[in-house]
Formats: sequence, structure tokens, C-alpha cells
Amino acid sequence: MKPDSTITEGKQVSYQTKLGTTALCGGSNAHHVHFWLYDQNTVNKQKSFSPIGFYFGNWQLTQEQDSSEPPGSGNYPVSGYDYVLKNGTTIACAGTTMQYGKNICTTNQLTNQITFVSPSSKLTVTALNLDLTISATNLSGKTVYVQTWRPAVNGYPAKYFPAPPLTATGNTVTFYNLDGDGSTLAGVTYYTVVSLEPIITNEAEKQRISCFDATGGKYLCDAARR
Repeated sequence: MKPDSTITEGKQVSYQTKLGTTALCGGSNAHHVHFWLYDQNTVNKQKSFSPIGFYFGNWQLTQEQDSSEPPGSGNYPVSGYDYVLKNGTTIACAGTTMQYGKNICTTNQLTNQITFVSPSSKLTVTALNLDLTISATNLSGKTVYVQTWRPAVNGYPAKYFPAPPLTATGNTVTFYNLDGDGSTLAGVTYYTVVSLEPIITNEAEKQRISCFDATGGKYLCDAARR
């Protein structure tokens, strides 16, 4: 975090005072900030109260049990709990928001929660092929996952098209012939979802044209019609 030039240690601040700007550095996969709260009268600035339950706007700081990391496992969090900010059914951790559920912020999820940086994507459909090209400044060396779906048309049922993930050798990767052997279907729109981690089932079926901002940079969604 880069502190604001007007903020100095010991200065009293009020609600909505800008403290600084977060950055992406080190081994982090998303913008986030670590913070510490303490009582100014406590010796050596050790925490003398629990901030659990505090509200930051509509977000409440809470603690959720992480069954994948039992107490004493030697992995973070050593207590077997994750600290998260919760707003209704949505939680935020390490710069990423997701819907509230079981093991919502586990160490594995934090490690693997990779988002695209400055991405672009283009889905192209021809009479013979369905090709998808993805570019991002952080793509090289990453495993790229894709999910393809089309709705029912002309007596053909709706269909998913499986495709193995690819490892990008540069900052651009192309999936060729996503619909498999044979011709594409005329008069039908094909939908794709791309991610740097395994994709939740039925994501492509949501028929989204764009989803980068809505998913916090987790997915790229495209659609093309022949």
C-alpha cells in the first residue's frame, strides 16, 4: 500500500479519509490490504480488543470456519478460521468477492483465485470452426480453462462442448475448433466462458456477452452467432 502523502503516524483521521492506494505486488493475485487495529493505550501496540463485528460501511468484519485448514495444521490460517468482510450473502477476501457458502475463503481458493490483467478476447464462428483467442498481460505460463455452450436449435438439444485446458506459452492463447468435428450450426449463438481456474458448471449457459467486471476479473464471457 502506498500511503497518502498527508497521512503520518499518529495523525487522527475521520470516516472516509483516504489513507493510501493499494497495489498488486509480491506473490499476491489481487489488490488487498492488511491492517491492524489497536488501543493507543496498550503497551507495544498489541491488540487489546477484537474487531470482529465492526462495520465498514455495509460490510461487517466476521470470522468464518475453514474446515479445510484444521487448527494446528501449520497452514494459514493456523486457527482454522478466515477473516472476511460480509455484506448480505456476499463475502470479500483477498480482493475477491464471491457468494457466501461452505469453505468460502480457504487457503486453496486464495492461492488459486487468479484474475486476468488487461485482457481481451474474441470468439469467431465460421461454417467449420469455432475459435476463441484470449490475451492478457499475465497469461504466460498460466493454465487457461474454457467452457462452451449453445442453446437448442432446429431439433438439436442444447449442448456443452468439452475442451481440455491449455497452458499459455505467451500472453495470447487460442482455442481452435471448440465445437469439435463437423460444421457449426447456422442461426445459433455460441457462448464461451474463460478463466484461469476451473469453471463452475453451467457458467456458459448463463448466456453472458460480457462478465469481466461483474466477476471481478475472474471470467471472460463471449458470444458469437453464425
